Amino acid sequence: MTDLHFRSASTLASELRQGRIGARELLEHFLTRVDRFNPTLNAIIQQDREGARSRADAADAARKRAQALGPLHGVQIIGPAYGDLRTIQLAQRLEQHAFAFVPPPACA
Repeated sequence: MTDLHFRSASTLASELRQGRIGARELLEHFLTRVDRFNPTLNAIIQQDREGARSRADAADAARKRAQALGPLHGVQIIGPAYGDLRTIQLAQRLEQHAFAFVPPPACA
């Protein structure tokens, strides 16, 4: 599945809903790309891979129970790193997604 990174979020969400791919599988694909490109780009400052894996597994389990939580259930999202992100609780507000990004304590 080398072309996953070229698919739109809506296409990935559809494939997740249909069980063609799993949230954990999708996460691992994108983490592999982070490992490949981030050393040069330095675009992702902090990561919570174990938390992301846990949320991806929970997303897969919910889907198997037919309990998808939203239209992008299981699709990974990376949050922006500007301003003071301590007050933004992305993972809590959008728990239906698997996150590999954790905002730094302060970016100002």
